[in-house]
Formats: sequence, C-alpha cells, structure tokens
Amino acid sequence: MVFCARYLDLFWNWLSYYNVIMKIIFIISSIAIVYTIRFGVPHKDTYNAEDDTFPYLYLIVPAAVLGVAINQDYGSPFEMIWAFSIYLEVLTRTRTRTLALALALALTLALT
Repeated sequence: MVFCARYLDLFWNWLSYYNVIMKIIFIISSIAIVYTIRFGVPHKDTYNAEDDTFPYLYLIVPAAVLGVAINQDYGSPFEMIWAFSIYLEVLTRTRTRTLALALALALTLALT
C-alpha cells in the first residue's frame, strides 16, 4: 500500500526510464510478496488468519488524516497521497519496532 500510494505519480510525472522502471518494480514486488504470503504454495499453509488480527485501520486512518492535514501543497491530491504514504510507513515501522522490542524483552525475561 505504501509503494502504490507513493508512486502514484508514475502516470503523470515523467523523469526518466530508470525512475519509471524502478517504481514499477517496487509496486510489482510489493504486490507479489503479499500475494505469495497469502496465496502462494507452500507459504499459504503457514499463514494463519486467526493470528493476523491487528486492526489495520488504527494505522491507515491516522496516516490518512495526517496526509490531508500536514503536507507541502494543500491543493494537490497527489501531495496528500504522497504524505499519507510517508506517514503510513512511519507508523508501520514504529509498530514493527515496538513488537520486536516486546519480543526481545519477553525472550530476555524467559531466559533469566
């Protein structure tokens, strides 16, 4: 979702062949990774939807509000979407780091 929102300008902002190709590669690889995890063999067998219960709207809604409220050009929908992608990436990385720290703390306490 982050790359799709960030590289939406692919359709009207031409810089170079390299830039367009890299944006397409990022979008396709992101979609391929999600597809492989959810539907690809043998990875789909290890995916458990019951364990994947994080309420993702807690990340998307604040990122969308921040993207509309705080961006460089308030008249440009693309700037709002681009800011949304930046805020969404920050929030997801913060969540991942928090979970990693909690896991490290739990392992430390379990081993002592």
